[in-house]
Amino acid sequence: MSVKMTLIEAHNKFLRVKMIEGLAKSTISEYEKNFRYLMDYLGRDMDISEFDLDKVRDYIYFMIYERGLSNYTVNIRVRNIKAFLRFCYLEGIIESNINARVKLMKTDIDHIQPLTPQEYKELLELINNNRINFTRMRDNLIVYLLLDTMVRVSELVSIKVSDISIEEGTITLRPKNTKTRKYRIVPFSETSANLLVDFLKNRKFKESEYLLTNHIGEQMTADSIQYKFHHWAKILKFKGKRLSPHTVRHTGALYYILNGGDPFSLQRILGHTSMEMVRRYVQMSDDKVKVHHNKFSPINQIDNEK
Repeated sequence: MSVKMTLIEAHNKFLRVKMIEGLAKSTISEYEKNFRYLMDYLGRDMDISEFDLDKVRDYIYFMIYERGLSNYTVNIRVRNIKAFLRFCYLEGIIESNINARVKLMKTDIDHIQPLTPQEYKELLELINNNRINFTRMRDNLIVYLLLDTMVRVSELVSIKVSDISIEEGTITLRPKNTKTRKYRIVPFSETSANLLVDFLKNRKFKESEYLLTNHIGEQMTADSIQYKFHHWAKILKFKGKRLSPHTVRHTGALYYILNGGDPFSLQRILGHTSMEMVRRYVQMSDDKVKVHHNKFSPINQIDNEK
């Protein structure tokens, strides 16, 4: 016997339980955001029993064929729905385990193309054309830190001034702000250190405990930075590439390895629990593969032995 409850009431209960379980604030926000997308599609609240398999599949069809969203984006939203449905089934809110019959879309593992050095420079040039000094300095710092430290955008916006050590060249990420819920220290370069010193000295809202703030002094959100990248992408129009904070993180990981960094230290910097995830991050574009092949081809060894 299912519990009498509306869809919104059930999802609110789901969020409360996930908060009690200690999920990161960014994860909770992601659940909330994707639920809003679902409610916008449905157009109304309804009894939880009405939210059946057909409605879930209709929503997936809508996202793919009417909204034209990528399989990658659809899967993010579907995973949230599956987690919610599984919770409802285990809690006895719904009778049928719908989650087991909702399938994810097939996606290519290597779907993110990194930025070239030239494309990254073009991004910086665009940012530095902004006449508003505070915005220019802050946005410049954002893209440098994303590339240099390879932090997630949700981790970036959570950084407080007290988390930064210019002397040691590190930023401390607190467990409550990381995806893995683990304490992590990420290093930054001398270039980023100089940018941080300059920004902290001249930033507009010195009273804020957070490093990054909006134009009225409030802590920046991950969504606001995502929106900035979306705006920059429309101007720059990099062919075949998705310009996003996540792309910059991937780009940083790739060039870390190309410049001689080892995958084990990279795993620690990225905050991944498995080397498989690191492998996915270090994705070389076709031209980079060609350059490395020319340099390290086994044919070279054979020729050298002649």
